[in-house]
Amino acid sequence: MRRPGRIAGWSRRRGWAAAAVLVLLTNAVLLARVAWNRSGEPAARLDLTERELALPGAWRDEENTGLALTLRFHAPEPWQEPGEEMASWLDREKLGELGFDVGVDPEAPTAERHYRSPLPREVWLVLEDEGEAWRRWLGGREEEVAEVRREVGRGEKGTDDLEAAERSLAADRVEATRLFAIDAGRDRDALRARYADPARFSNPVALGSDGIGANMIDSFRLAYVLQRSVDVTCGPDTAWAWLATGWDLMPDARKDEVTWSYEPMEPWHLAFTAGVRPLEVKVAGDVVFRDGRPTRVDADEIRAKAREEAARLHAKL
Repeated sequence: MRRPGRIAGWSRRRGWAAAAVLVLLTNAVLLARVAWNRSGEPAARLDLTERELALPGAWRDEENTGLALTLRFHAPEPWQEPGEEMASWLDREKLGELGFDVGVDPEAPTAERHYRSPLPREVWLVLEDEGEAWRRWLGGREEEVAEVRREVGRGEKGTDDLEAAERSLAADRVEATRLFAIDAGRDRDALRARYADPARFSNPVALGSDGIGANMIDSFRLAYVLQRSVDVTCGPDTAWAWLATGWDLMPDARKDEVTWSYEPMEPWHLAFTAGVRPLEVKVAGDVVFRDGRPTRVDADEIRAKAREEAARLHAKL
């Protein structure tokens, strides 16, 4: 006959063993998911500040040792009209592309019941960081302050209202998130291809060098190839315009005279011609480059000193 105490002790030992196995299994699953999440190389990287990736507030439960970050971005709100800035792209046609049933006319008597509780859809969201949408939004906020200033001038509002509006705008400039949802889709690769094209930007795009010697004609050819990777119908004129934008940034360069190894120096010729190089460069009438070498500095001496400095810097690293 078994003694009750021995049975109870065996049951407690089995319970502790089961609990330990459960804890180990849970940790193994979590660690496996973490390892899977960090495996491989990311498709893209984006550095964010606390304006876009907010830390938890002081109200966080002190007993929780986890750290939850909140991605902050502007997105169309349900109360916005289709013509408003943030909601301009999220129209009925776009909702249909995302898989929602938009077959009922919004003005129909049955529209409210039809659109009241749509089933969720999993889509890819395009977030733009400090781009056109941010500048337009900030411009709208500035116009709001300007309107308050005009209302103060007409006596419709007081100076306190203007000061509050200006403080709010100043805070937005340094604290508001600069991430904006500008599109959505169900095909990730299609969205990446669409937004990889720099030609979509309305602000000036320029090709240039970071100070290291560079062949800008080859940079133009490479820019053209990269643009064709996302838009096979494009010609080289757009990439050539990016090269010409450099003259807007450095207008004195328009006075320089360059003799090239190829004629004509036109985009449709240069896009398909390799090995084009400068033969002579004149700045303010003085020859500064000829026969592949600068005329005002000793290139060999500069390279020697550069190697010495590189070795010194590498030793410190």
